[in-house]
Amino acid sequence: MTVKRILGLMVIAAMTMGAQDEPLWKLELRLQLQDDLKCDMIYTTNERTLELGTETTLSGRAHCQDGRAFDYARLRQQERFKLTDCQPQVC
Repeated sequence: MTVKRILGLMVIAAMTMGAQDEPLWKLELRLQLQDDLKCDMIYTTNERTLELGTETTLSGRAHCQDGRAFDYARLRQQERFKLTDCQPQVC
């Protein structure tokens, strides 16, 4: 983890203290969404956690303040989240 990332996590942690106790993975997701996609995450839905041996996989949907939504997934704790734009689908 880079110094910039650690400092960013510390800033986010300080901002959210008292408001809610978010797990570290959610703070990392929030920071990655802000850095990569300029998304101010306000909440997540469809959160799924799966234990695979010694690894914990995470997936779900992150919702931005501007109305956008992104599906996220991470297979290993040391990896970055895979973010996919969540667009309405018409069949």
